[in-house]
Amino acid sequence: CSDIRDDLAVELDRPAGTIAVIPTCIDNRSYRVGPGAGRRRAILHMGTPGYKNPVATVRAFALVPVDDAELFVTGKPTAELVAAVAELPEARRARVHKLGFVSEEELRELLSTVRAEAVPSEYSTPVASPTVLEAFASGTPVAASRSISGDLLGPGRNGFVDDPADATAMARSLTTLLTDDRKWEQLSRGAVRAAAGLYADRV
Repeated sequence: CSDIRDDLAVELDRPAGTIAVIPTCIDNRSYRVGPGAGRRRAILHMGTPGYKNPVATVRAFALVPVDDAELFVTGKPTAELVAAVAELPEARRARVHKLGFVSEEELRELLSTVRAEAVPSEYSTPVASPTVLEAFASGTPVAASRSISGDLLGPGRNGFVDDPADATAMARSLTTLLTDDRKWEQLSRGAVRAAAGLYADRV
């Protein structure tokens, strides 16, 4: 991504324009953009390793003031994730679905039927996240950390950028994605546009 290119240019003492960026890309034919009207008031969090920070998503989910909100988490449940879910009130805890490993087909179906993806990942350098790109190819806006490259995520354009340690801020972003139809449609269109520039045949 260009964030790394620019830092590398400084480190190598050469013009950024002499360093080519070959971006992350996907096969867009594998993804479906589901309509906003038919989507569940649900959030998807993909992956449970520590750097994926699923606990931050659970803590934000606890503060989302939407009674029928759901949270889907893919990946092997870790002790930290299980403990964080156990701290939720019973009614909210019942709306967290720990899915374990899912097939590519199941994942793509989830991406096209939820209203939001939470990506509070923590990386040492900015990342053009395939997780975010897959969501965008499905027309799904994200609430993500600053670890996601600006090449992909534009606050107010296709999602939100929050500090994963600030559960209140992240919950506010997720609540908007779950309840504000007009804003969701705007961000969904921006997500599709962002993904279109990163289709494999074009790259």
